[in-house]
Amino acid sequence: FRARYLSEIKKWVAPFFMEPINSKIVYRSRALSANSNKYFAERFHYRESIQVPGSPLGAWGLTSVLKLSPLLLKYKLARLIAGYFMPSPGEGPSEELIENGYFRVNAIARGVNNNVLQRHMTSQGDPGNKSTVKLLMACAKKILDEPQHQPGGLLTPASAFGTELLPYLEREGVEWAD
Repeated sequence: FRARYLSEIKKWVAPFFMEPINSKIVYRSRALSANSNKYFAERFHYRESIQVPGSPLGAWGLTSVLKLSPLLLKYKLARLIAGYFMPSPGEGPSEELIENGYFRVNAIARGVNNNVLQRHMTSQGDPGNKSTVKLLMACAKKILDEPQHQPGGLLTPASAFGTELLPYLEREGVEWAD
């Protein structure tokens, strides 16, 4: 949980605030995947970062804020101050932000012999709203179009569908590129 320089993209990055949640889904996918050896290396490590414009100071600053936020929010005064900057309950992004938002993921895989593979995934629409709905719709359409017997329990999209989900994601407007 620290700022660092990624030589592959020549940028400073800070930890992404959703990594504690997203990483659990990735590791569960690995544990549940029938093709675990096909998709995951034996020595597999996952982490997420967010690109920070500018100098290392910005990356270290954002990292510090992320580390201190849970501690500071234990105090009433800190919560009161944060309330001036945070949305109120029930508030969300405007329709314009939902439509014009986007996300771009730069996935970097580094092999045991330091080979590097990069792929990019992009989607138009606010990541927390419109893009999430697109991803859920792709999973729902896959289930409806091609019902298949899956073992019971709580599955992740990757463990349930594997790469067969990719065409459904593409139909929802999720794009992939090298």
